[in-house]
Amino acid sequence: MSGDTGWHSPGVDRGGADGRVLDDGATGDQELDGQEFDGHGLDDRDLVAVLTDDHRDLESLLARLEHLPPGHPSRRPLVDRVIMELVRHAAAEEQVLHPATRQLVPDGDDLVEHEHAEHAEVEELMRRLESPEIPDEEYEATLDALIPLIRTHLREEERVLFPRLVEAASSQELRELGRLAGATIRRVPTRPHPSVPDEPPFDRLVTPDASLVERTRDLMTE
Repeated sequence: MSGDTGWHSPGVDRGGADGRVLDDGATGDQELDGQEFDGHGLDDRDLVAVLTDDHRDLESLLARLEHLPPGHPSRRPLVDRVIMELVRHAAAEEQVLHPATRQLVPDGDDLVEHEHAEHAEVEELMRRLESPEIPDEEYEATLDALIPLIRTHLREEERVLFPRLVEAASSQELRELGRLAGATIRRVPTRPHPSVPDEPPFDRLVTPDASLVERTRDLMTE
């Protein structure tokens, strides 16, 4: 999962961080300045809030997955859901967070290269899970490796990268980045199978000629 698309600062006033408020714990239906919104709806959250809310959603899915024993009929469909959410989230980071980090944060290139390496490691494990020939034992071992890797990645972003970006960017820049990231995340539905529309472009999510990772990523970059 690599490759920035090159976000550029809109040239707003960069002076100070007065009044910068980051709501980094919001999920579900909420109200902001009199407007209701949901976790993936239109809102005025900044980039850190959008991505942190997405982290909480991912952690909730991982917790549900860990409570399902191997062989449970809901386990593999939930793994598909996790993979889809991870690809959506990674696309928002690669198309919005990473270019902004390179442009705004001192040593941003090093931070982004570290992000790219972790994304690649996660994607390799996700592709392994999608292999039709993978034995059950290897499937579970791969999943056991993936879950802590995801959690470590999310934690590192919240403790290292996000604070660095908040220090470097203005509140207006962060809000604009949040709108871009939210729009990217909303491009693809959250469920990969029967409830997905059968018309283009979403019909590609159920075609058998590519992995779920590839199909979701294709939709995110159109």
